[in-house]
Amino acid sequence: NYRGPGMVVGTSENTGDLSSYVTKDQRFAPLHPTLKDPLVGRGLSSRTSLDDDKNIHRVTLNPDGNHLIYTRLKDGKWSTPEPICDLRADIPVSGIDIVVADDYAWVVAGQGQIMTIKRHKVK
Repeated sequence: NYRGPGMVVGTSENTGDLSSYVTKDQRFAPLHPTLKDPLVGRGLSSRTSLDDDKNIHRVTLNPDGNHLIYTRLKDGKWSTPEPICDLRADIPVSGIDIVVADDYAWVVAGQGQIMTIKRHKVK
């Protein structure tokens, strides 16, 4: 039995319209008003995490060169996208993830047998 909270964040590739929802009383409720995404383009892959104040923290993989980029939503506005690191361009990325805990965003990326872990101060 899943007890939550659950979260869904989605962005349109063409327009950059971003919507976010969180579970409330076993249903999804809007978390933030619809916003424009600061990173728009085809082929981008993102993962998100919520902090205790329900601000969205996100890592995005740009497959052109395997760049990881961090952004966060605070007070209804996106931060300036920050590069976290460049992964090896010659190895496909098999997965990325982010979690926020104790004022840090922990970002993980897998490339075959290589795992990259980065810690980024968020407050």
